[in-house]
This record gives sequence, C-alpha cells and structure tokens, in this order.
Amino acid sequence: MVTKALSAKELDALRNDIFPSMPTYNAADETVRTSDVPALWQRMGRERTPEQLKVLMDFMDEKMDGKLSRAVSANIMSKAHLKGPWLYECMRDCDKNGDGFIQKEEYELIFKIFGIHNPGWKKSYADFIKEADVNSDGKVSIHEAVEWIEKQDV
Repeated sequence: MVTKALSAKELDALRNDIFPSMPTYNAADETVRTSDVPALWQRMGRERTPEQLKVLMDFMDEKMDGKLSRAVSANIMSKAHLKGPWLYECMRDCDKNGDGFIQKEEYELIFKIFGIHNPGWKKSYADFIKEADVNSDGKVSIHEAVEWIEKQDV
C-alpha cells in the first residue's frame, strides 16, 4: 500500500503546476474539490482503481468538507515512502475532531481507506482497542494507532 514518495521536482510540480491547473482550484484557500481527485492522481502519475478513488473522494466529502488543500496533499505525498510518517499523516487527517485519539467513527473511516487497498484486513473496533491501546487507558492515540497498523502489515 505504501507507494513511492514524490521527488522534490514532482512535489514542486504538484504545488505549482498541477494543483493550480485543476478546474476547481481555489487560490484563496489553495484547495481543490472532490471532483478533481481522479485528474489530480492521474497528473501525479499515480494509478488508482475507481474503488480506491471513490474511497478517497468519500473521505474528502465527509471529513474534509469536500476539499483537499495543496499543503496537505504535498505533505502526505512527500512521506508516502516512509511508512510510519505517512501513516501518521493519514491518522492525523482521520482524527477529525483533533483530540489526538481515534474514536469508533474515525476507525471506521481508517478501515474503509485501508480496507480498499487491503481486502483481507478485517478488524473490528473492539479488536483495535484491545490490541492497539498499549497503555491501557481505554483510548487509542494516533501514535498507538500507527504502531498497531504497522504490525498489521497493511
């Protein structure tokens, strides 16, 4: 699932050429709308199945108000080859309320995103809490979630 990171040249192109060229690019907040996701991935040279694109677009609609910022996209893509940092960025994006912990609805979103890339990954939220909550405080922090996902080999 972890892909090759964008090179410095590719990141520069993403920031300065690709994002601004998208039909829904908003210069005021440097975002694109959900409808630009397939073209954005294609322009970056990253192949995704229609199912994978739909999950990404649904995530943007549900958790990012239908927008993807140029900074978030570049930040995630710059870490795509580094499993831990890349997962951390993904977990931060899924932590919609920003409390640093992964609640059930956030876990369901994570499962939806990673599950489309790894169909064999089937873990319930209860299993997640039981296995990932290493300090036994009844909550799973972003750090604990990243460590747990890395052990799942997704």
